[in-house]
Amino acid sequence: MQAVIIVLGAANDARGNLSASALARLDRGLEEFRRRPGSLLLPTGGFGGHFNTSPRPHADYARDYLLGRGVPEDRILPGVESANTVEDAFLSAKALHGIAVDEIVVVTSDYHGPRAELLFSKAFDGKPFTLSLADEEIPPAERALRETQERRAIESLRAQGIKFR
Repeated sequence: MQAVIIVLGAANDARGNLSASALARLDRGLEEFRRRPGSLLLPTGGFGGHFNTSPRPHADYARDYLLGRGVPEDRILPGVESANTVEDAFLSAKALHGIAVDEIVVVTSDYHGPRAELLFSKAFDGKPFTLSLADEEIPPAERALRETQERRAIESLRAQGIKFR
């Protein structure tokens, strides 16, 4: 059985240093990888003013992190250079086209789970997947801000006609 663990990108600074959110997601992705011998990892993240203004795509920094934690190079798929969660979902589905996959695990932050579920269910067109949520240690005010942002993003997606599965 071959699983693919998709680790959604998060911010890094202009020098490529990964944010706490990115590290939490990558560490959760490593946990999932270690539970599934023979699995593959697919990091996401390209460029964007709100999350990566460095000269390299975020997925490259994620790949470096995974390699530094002992993941063999042949277990990491080429990264998806996405600019947002919509692209994460649809470009990941495209990247997996033609690969024999028995299980898909999508790793993101706990507060980001509902939006990721909405978009990946649409992108994978009914193909089952599991969400694995990283519980980030963030101050309550910051958590509330992120949760509000996520609710607004979901409302916007629903207004565009995207529905939960």
